[in-house]
Amino acid sequence: GQYQQANLDLKGCVLELAQRNSQASVPFMLSSLGYGFLWNNPAVGRVTFAQNVTEWEAQVSEQLDYWITAGDTPAEISRAYALATGTPPMMPDYAMGFWQCKLRYRTQEELLEVAREYKRRNLPISVIVIDFFHWPNQGDWMFDARDWPDPDAMIAELKSLGIELMVSVWPTVDNRTESYREMRENGWLVQTERGLPINMDFLGNTTYFDATHPGARDYVWGKAKRNYYDKGVKLFWLDEAEPEFSVYDYDNYRYHAGPVLEVGNIYPRMYAKTFFDGMKADGEDQVINLLRCAWAGSQKFGALVWSGARPAALSSRR
Repeated sequence: GQYQQANLDLKGCVLELAQRNSQASVPFMLSSLGYGFLWNNPAVGRVTFAQNVTEWEAQVSEQLDYWITAGDTPAEISRAYALATGTPPMMPDYAMGFWQCKLRYRTQEELLEVAREYKRRNLPISVIVIDFFHWPNQGDWMFDARDWPDPDAMIAELKSLGIELMVSVWPTVDNRTESYREMRENGWLVQTERGLPINMDFLGNTTYFDATHPGARDYVWGKAKRNYYDKGVKLFWLDEAEPEFSVYDYDNYRYHAGPVLEVGNIYPRMYAKTFFDGMKADGEDQVINLLRCAWAGSQKFGALVWSGARPAALSSRR
């Protein structure tokens, strides 16, 4: 997994098995004794790497499943893990160059001016990124026409410059939107066991789409396909992938696949699958997308994982 701590050797550590912003819980360990161990259980829990014992714990589970492999080298063990959980697709050539991103380009013209200046100075650039809140409301999954009046022309110009566009997508759905009403009626939103059906309150009262529900995945991809992919966008920044609850009361949330305490860690993998399956079905051969979280097997859905929102301090960049 990926935790914000300084230890490469995890012996002596106690780690939470749960998804949070800047914490990706992938429950696979590689031992210096020549074996690998996968805790194949998406439940919230913890793992203890004590000096004389290793203990894996799931808070809620109907069954336990684990997988063990052995090898002479870390590469051999990692290869066996990839063959068991899924191998990643090949990176497309265009994604191997420099990606330009900032928080954030606010208008179509601002973004195009930056792209044009790169070319004027003969600076290499492969991808430019439109970050969050380029949409009218969370859950609209579309460009806000007030700031992005002609995305088709914008994307066409970028492609003429040899630049691919990546757009940020959030899984949040504002309760004022048409998407919210339709998704709630169909049971495509994350449910709460008590209190208001609100999972996140950042710039709006929002609920996450339920990435474990096939209908929800089809609905979200349908919106993204119509408003982004069909216009020429083939890279997505799938942010908030844990998902990041305003309050991490894991016992209060439920997915289509089951209670979050029992299955919660699988969400980022299913979020990646939403776009991977949609893009593959539409003929995309080499699918890669940027995600803020992962679980075992996320790599086979083209998930490029980054570290999440960390402090702007040298200590966090060790």
